[in-house]
Amino acid sequence: FRNSKKIIQAIENLVITNEDKAIELKSLSERYQQIITKNEFRDVLFSKSYQKPTLVERVLFLLISPIGLYGWLNNLLPFLLPNWLAENKIKDFGFRSSIKAATALLLFPLFYLLQTTISIFILPEWWMVGVYFISLPITFFMGVWWRRKIKRFTAFGRWNAMKEMIEIQEAIGYRKEIVA
Repeated sequence: FRNSKKIIQAIENLVITNEDKAIELKSLSERYQQIITKNEFRDVLFSKSYQKPTLVERVLFLLISPIGLYGWLNNLLPFLLPNWLAENKIKDFGFRSSIKAATALLLFPLFYLLQTTISIFILPEWWMVGVYFISLPITFFMGVWWRRKIKRFTAFGRWNAMKEMIEIQEAIGYRKEIVA
């Protein structure tokens, strides 16, 4: 938040003191944003502070993958529906996070009860139904972590494969100019 305020203040000062430089900065920012959006990259991949995934992180990912996949699949609908609803049905951007939170607060317990009810007819023992019910919220967090790691690893892999391309080199140059 503080960094954002500093950046906003610096841009406002630039607009006042050097309008031509501010227009050039805007143009660079738009070109940079266009490239990273087109290639589905996040700005963090272009920063010097970005650290590639470590060996420990990759091994931990592999070990947790079965539980993460289980958690992601069992929580997929109540996780995606609030996002879909907010993005497609709510026009005011400011209310989207509130709608997501409220909808998720209602949907997760309903889906857990529905899934557990269905599991009564599938699983042979009552204790298995209980373990399944308890596992749903616990594995949700592992599923979210697992999904974030997949996104991070695939983005890093694509970054490594594409970083020598002219367009990506241009984006690196644009970012350096913007930061300077």
